[in-house]
Amino acid sequence: MNIETIISKKSSSFNVFGTVAEYYSHILGEPVTVPQAKSMVCAQCAFVAVIMPLELCAVYRVVALLWFAMALLQCRRRLSES
Repeated sequence: MNIETIISKKSSSFNVFGTVAEYYSHILGEPVTVPQAKSMVCAQCAFVAVIMPLELCAVYRVVALLWFAMALLQCRRRLSES
């Protein structure tokens, strides 16, 4: 058990992400840290914002696409750190 997991167990705000990290670890078959789980969740939320079927203005679409691109880059960076 690494230090990030221990810290996340002590803090109630990180307890949810600790559970999510364990879930992703089980699904992927490799250990996932709390920061990695956070970046994965962020990328998933950004993806949902991009594919929302609502008729929204172009500014929203551009912001959502930028958020998604930045979330993917952060996710890739955090996953390559391990």
